[in-house]
Amino acid sequence: MKPLALTILMTISVLPFLQGQKDLFSGYFRSPVDYDYTIAGNFCELRETHFHTGIDIKPAGNDRIFSIGEGYISRIKVDAGGYGNVLYIDHPQAGFTSVYAHLDDFSPVISEVVRLRQLEEEPYEVDFHPAPGQIRVVKGDMIGFMGNTGYSFGKHLHFEIRETKSEKPVNPLVFGMKLKDNIPPVITSVAIHGLNADHSKTADIRLAVGDTPGDVLDFPDPVLVDADYVGIAFQAYDKADGSNNKLNIFGVHLYVNDSLVFGYHLDKVSFSQNRQVTGFVDFAVRQEEKKTYSLCYKLPGNTLDFLSKYGNAIITLSPETNTRFRLELEDYFKNRKTITFSVRKNPSFIKTPRPYCENWVEQGTSQHFNEANLTLEIEKTSMYRGFCPEIGRITQEGYETRYRIHKTTEPLKSGAEIHLTPEYPKPLLASKAIVASVDNNGKKLNHGGRWKNGRLNVRIRQFGTYFIDYDTIAPEIRKLDFSTSIVSKRKFRFRVTDDMPTSGPEANDLSYKVWIDGKFVISPYSLKSKVLEIPLDDITTGDHTLKITATDHSGNTGVFTSSFVKKS
Repeated sequence: MKPLALTILMTISVLPFLQGQKDLFSGYFRSPVDYDYTIAGNFCELRETHFHTGIDIKPAGNDRIFSIGEGYISRIKVDAGGYGNVLYIDHPQAGFTSVYAHLDDFSPVISEVVRLRQLEEEPYEVDFHPAPGQIRVVKGDMIGFMGNTGYSFGKHLHFEIRETKSEKPVNPLVFGMKLKDNIPPVITSVAIHGLNADHSKTADIRLAVGDTPGDVLDFPDPVLVDADYVGIAFQAYDKADGSNNKLNIFGVHLYVNDSLVFGYHLDKVSFSQNRQVTGFVDFAVRQEEKKTYSLCYKLPGNTLDFLSKYGNAIITLSPETNTRFRLELEDYFKNRKTITFSVRKNPSFIKTPRPYCENWVEQGTSQHFNEANLTLEIEKTSMYRGFCPEIGRITQEGYETRYRIHKTTEPLKSGAEIHLTPEYPKPLLASKAIVASVDNNGKKLNHGGRWKNGRLNVRIRQFGTYFIDYDTIAPEIRKLDFSTSIVSKRKFRFRVTDDMPTSGPEANDLSYKVWIDGKFVISPYSLKSKVLEIPLDDITTGDHTLKITATDHSGNTGVFTSSFVKKS
């Protein structure tokens, strides 16, 4: 009989098909909490720009978090945004790493390690890797407390299990993490997309389903579509017992005339493919209607591993015969919902030729385009499908020209590069130059930028309007709860904000430091609330001086200084 650890390592290669073996790993790992939990979010939920890589465990009165197995702490991070306070524990005998995010605090031993690191490096935010075995844990060790740090919008534990070697997140339910779920998915709508040869949507016919009872729903009348090809999409959600949160669908199977043409189970996802959620959903509908329709067909540039088993599921229609579809949705515990319907090509449909496009870009090819002082570089992996770039100038008096780069409803797969040459160079402000955009609310966003050969370059993740701007305004440090005379006050609170929020991988969030009497003070800050908290527990009776600095992406620094006295 093979050791359990060896069994785990041998079996992980077939994880996408383990949903029927829920208890395979049961007993090796324990739950990270001490109660029968419910979840607010499940594995591979479709977030705005990524797949959710863990499960979100809801609080139930006991905030203590425990190591799920034996191992050692391999990474500790304290972040004003992102995962907030997060621990990574390697379990070398099993080959997995567990992740515990948004913690309110660490256990006392770990907190002391973090405190010493913060004092040594003098930021609040730290990210470091203790030596293997430096901080060992056993199964059931208390490692921290559930919280709401980072970009979290309610107390919970974001919990992940990753393959240590590949760092690919795996669905925690595969490891026997218990969850009560006897509720089948709910299909709210099915969309029939008419498609042309370029994989662009030419028709969108929706079958409203709602909360129609029954495990199998049938639409008897055929749907006529003005297109040669169709792909299917759906809007649906799942629920678990004892929770009103809407969860993602775990498994999908699409049959055409009783043949399986498309399917997946969401057991594992790669971080390198995580942004491909933009090509996994109907991106245009999500942008315009704020609705999420999952595609049951593959665009040419979609390379998600869990979709590799089947073809593209784009179906050729006939005007003479009906094409029968059967869509089956299921959660991890095999609760299912099925819908059947027929589609036929409209006999009166007349195919229209594709409009002429001088600069058509085939998917999988690279090309660059010039428009005045803008260059757009499309790479081989930038797009999910071929497209005809649309670039226009929006000139505004007193500003650098703004460029509208294609349609915001067309998804970018891996991003694209843009280069902007300033029309009105400002050599003295070159270090303050950034590439900016404007969001849907009219708010200006800072994307950073790199100077090369007189051009400002940046990588963009979404089409939109971009231009050169100059960030010369320092962050603002505003008093929320501060007094020059204190007795028993536990902390000061300030709001620290910048005039231009950052967006994308090349723009740095603001950094800050706090000193009292010239000594660095560890002070937590939240990018979510923009609130800085300065602890006062160690302040002695007498006169003191407080200094706060906050520096933005462009090196603009705001400063707050004040004297205060602590009375006995």
